[in-house]
Amino acid sequence: MPTGNAFSVNISLDSGFPLSRLEALYHDLHIEKSAQRHQIRLQDSRAAMASDFVLQWAPRPTHQPQAAVFTERVAGDDYAMLMVLPPHQTKASAKIPRDIIFIIDTSGSMSGPSIEQAKQSLALAIEQLTPEDRFNIIAFESNTQALYNDLTVANREALDYAKHWIKNLAANGGTEMLPALKAAFNHSDDKQRLQQIVFMTDGAVSNEKELFSEIHTSLGHARLFTVGIGSAPNHFFMRKAAQFGRGTFTTIGDVKEVAHKTHALFKKLDSATYRDIHIDWQTHAEQYPKKVGELYAGEALLVASRLSSRPKKIDITGHSALGPWHTTINLDDASNNSPGIASHWARQKIAQLEDLGVTGAIDETALKSQVVSIALKHQLMSRFTSFIAIEPLTPSASDAGLITQQKPTLKNVPYPQTGTWSNFAWWTGILCFMGYLLMHAIRHEP
Repeated sequence: MPTGNAFSVNISLDSGFPLSRLEALYHDLHIEKSAQRHQIRLQDSRAAMASDFVLQWAPRPTHQPQAAVFTERVAGDDYAMLMVLPPHQTKASAKIPRDIIFIIDTSGSMSGPSIEQAKQSLALAIEQLTPEDRFNIIAFESNTQALYNDLTVANREALDYAKHWIKNLAANGGTEMLPALKAAFNHSDDKQRLQQIVFMTDGAVSNEKELFSEIHTSLGHARLFTVGIGSAPNHFFMRKAAQFGRGTFTTIGDVKEVAHKTHALFKKLDSATYRDIHIDWQTHAEQYPKKVGELYAGEALLVASRLSSRPKKIDITGHSALGPWHTTINLDDASNNSPGIASHWARQKIAQLEDLGVTGAIDETALKSQVVSIALKHQLMSRFTSFIAIEPLTPSASDAGLITQQKPTLKNVPYPQTGTWSNFAWWTGILCFMGYLLMHAIRHEP
């Protein structure tokens, strides 16, 4: 048994799925399984606080997506969280065909290393396309120009021409992003193909709200992935644009990072396993995120919802490269009374309201009123709410003989003039200075 600082753990894990692995990296565990739950404790009850406690688990790999639902009832309302896990993906797995549009910023703010990093990233990106993909490139500064008039099959001839076109790009002019975004959104929206947009820029813009609004309202079925170029990109704009676009934000601050980060981004873009995921809650549901999108390898899909009534089942559908997929979850088998589901939904609701405020779809007064109402109901911190810690005072045994009395306050009582030698030191300094002046006058007397 460890002495001194020690800790113990008692975890009730409801994974929702059969597990292939459950372990702690630095500690031995005692695990008891009951249905879908695992009760986890330390093997020796307590352990010395010499290393972090890291618990890891992995679902059993399958060839079809796995889905689980967790529910909670709070103040008469039903809340649910759906979790969908992608299937195990191999190199031989069929790929969903894609339409991918690259937008590259060639404005004056990109001059120098930034434009070179962007061009190198773009050249590497198009080399990872396959003949099943279609692509186009849009460059913008004060004006917008496209490589092709429409999406083009990514064959060898098209890719070689694109690389030559990229090589000749130069940074100059203003930064007019909106026409470039509109041009990308106006390309064909083939629902049988993944729609992906990769936006490379330093984000040096002043009309952020207008751009956010355009992304929020016109993106359609596409996903927007932003790549911040340069040593100091506009992180707020890039992150928020990716969030509205249901994509991710990648930053490339040095030419040495180009190959690694571009490869990682395109590995993700190429790993979509199912598209057009749709959830039928069988009742009225307020769901976040509202647009579900695709299922990517290695990423769990989480959807939170407030339900008008508790349904008996939930239907989930989607499409893979091999055809349609459908599964049904009986809520009798769902994990009931899972604490935190309602709070998770409320956080997603507040995030949605904040996004509406960013795009100008809701004014600040209405935003504050709604956020405060949700935060107070679910006891959450937000931009307008916080917690106050109140410490109750409990009398101790030593206070038993104390008597409380009121004493009059002092009014017009002079304070004692004591405490330092400041007056003496001040006059001594004056006399010394006068003596110095007198001696100086005597020495220079004719």
